[in-house]
Amino acid sequence: MDAYAAFHASALRSGKGRSLLFVPNQYGLGNRLRAMKSTLLLAMLTGRVFHVRWEEPFPLASLVRPERIDWREPEGAPLPRAVPKRLEPGQPTKAHVLCLPYATAPPGGDCARGQSDLSNADLRAAYASVDTLEVHTFTDLYIFLSTNPHYAALLARLEPSCPKRMGCLYKFLFSPQPVVAQRLNALLMGAGTGRPAVAGAIDTQGTTATVAAEEDASGASAGFVGVQVRSRLWRIEGNPFAPPTGARILACMDFWVPPHARVYFTADDDTLYAHARKLWGVRLLADQRGTVFQPWSTGGKVDAATLGADDEAAMVKAFVDWFALQAASRVVYTHQSSFGKTAAESNDAPNVDVNHTRCSQVEAEGQPWQELWEVARTSTITYDTSKVPGARQ
Repeated sequence: MDAYAAFHASALRSGKGRSLLFVPNQYGLGNRLRAMKSTLLLAMLTGRVFHVRWEEPFPLASLVRPERIDWREPEGAPLPRAVPKRLEPGQPTKAHVLCLPYATAPPGGDCARGQSDLSNADLRAAYASVDTLEVHTFTDLYIFLSTNPHYAALLARLEPSCPKRMGCLYKFLFSPQPVVAQRLNALLMGAGTGRPAVAGAIDTQGTTATVAAEEDASGASAGFVGVQVRSRLWRIEGNPFAPPTGARILACMDFWVPPHARVYFTADDDTLYAHARKLWGVRLLADQRGTVFQPWSTGGKVDAATLGADDEAAMVKAFVDWFALQAASRVVYTHQSSFGKTAAESNDAPNVDVNHTRCSQVEAEGQPWQELWEVARTSTITYDTSKVPGARQ
């Protein structure tokens, strides 16, 4: 990563080098972040200068700032905008769209070829005629790159030093802007003391530090447990005739929360916060201002022209929640939630994904929280690619 950071900085200074531009599709923050992280990986593997064009619903650079590399588009010289179409072999091309053949694929793009190339091709050679390769995706491209015969061995060697699908790249990419960091500090710092109320609070430079907290037998520590609920996924996976209530969902998550640990809670359903206050009481870190950003929660396309102050507050809340999970000493998140999973990937602390099935099993067996975490400490994040078109199993 140091070598790529040096290469990237040199290319920006000289104005030379081919670019790789990430353009997020619609869907939520977790999907966008995992796509951004894996598109950076693609840039590293192909020797391209990584940039990001994230303009809606709000510009990404207004919420997070570049960390090890400056991925913003060059000021005064924005990169060309590609028109989705087939790539003519050997024909010099200023800009080309690489996409996947999913529902959000740009019309006219040769997305079937994009998926095939990600899985099989030497991508540096396949797109050697393209100056700016514009990548449109919401999917973690690691799924395809890790089984591509040109990159599989290299990524396998890198996995021990940067596990969880190259999760260390999140901190390589960005840290919170002051508008996010200040709100997160207000939640994680002791009121008026100037000292962290919990270890892992963001420092004045805006960087996060995961806590390796010492715990007593009750689970009390200087850290906190980050708990994330994606209510829609719980209701889909649970009993369709008797979907789990908010109280039931939180009671399930609470199996993994040590009895005296402090809790940072976030959910995609505003009604769950009342249940969280009732369950964890004074152990619950202060509630966030703002509500859920509904267009991302439902996976809809965002019309930036219709956004107002409430939407901006909801967007800031989403990033504060994500960085809080990144700073937690344990992460308990909803199975298959991209938001929770990406935060867990970026965090070196123990994590576990929970759903109705896992909760029911634990409830039946009556395992104490210590035993549950012994299992979680020795396991990795659950990845299920069985429903990803084109993914090798």
